[in-house]
Amino acid sequence: MAAPALSPAARLEGPAEPGALPDVDEPDPLPELESDQELGAPEDQVGEDQAKPDQAKDRPLPPAPSVHGGGAVVRVAVGLSGELDGTREQRAILDRLEHAALASPDPATEVRRLRVGAATPIQVCREGRDDLVINIAYLPDHDGPVLLTRDCLLDRELGVRARSAAEDAGLIGVLWAEHVDALANGARERRRLRVSPKVRTGLIAGAAAVVVGVALGLLIASAVQKQQVVVVVSPN
Repeated sequence: MAAPALSPAARLEGPAEPGALPDVDEPDPLPELESDQELGAPEDQVGEDQAKPDQAKDRPLPPAPSVHGGGAVVRVAVGLSGELDGTREQRAILDRLEHAALASPDPATEVRRLRVGAATPIQVCREGRDDLVINIAYLPDHDGPVLLTRDCLLDRELGVRARSAAEDAGLIGVLWAEHVDALANGARERRRLRVSPKVRTGLIAGAAAVVVGVALGLLIASAVQKQQVVVVVSPN
């Protein structure tokens, strides 16, 4: 009887010894796994990622938006009301008011001090040089001096402030916040023509020259004019 044919997988390469197992091709070894460091992100990157939360905590917060926006500088005029004569107490209050206006953190300011007996806030605003005017004054229904505030751009009063506000560096910020709120509610800034000091001086000098010239002309005309006196004699 013929022996049964073996399957290709069971064929041997040559004669096999009795009791020996057939040679089988060993499978290729599995590739070695990479270390945790190789599988993950680079060590430097991990350190940076872990440091990000701490850096975010230490990072300073952005500053609050300005109430006036655009980095503009608010021009403020401070002075005494026209009826005040500038006593030592009044000047001391004016000094504190001027220093507080200059120390305004937001908005930034340019402050000028009005001379004693200067024009009213309305007239000062008409010069077109200032955005806010603050005057120290006395009112019948208030004990002691108070601050009268006026918004030149909106051409309106901003109310009466207590004397203690003259020492508050946030006074200008409060007044300008009211200005911004009024604009948001539909108010409009009045148009004004800014005239430089040189041009203003030239206009004043020119007007003065015209007035003097007219006066001299009238004097000369009256001096050279012929005067005739008529004497009438009557029987009566």
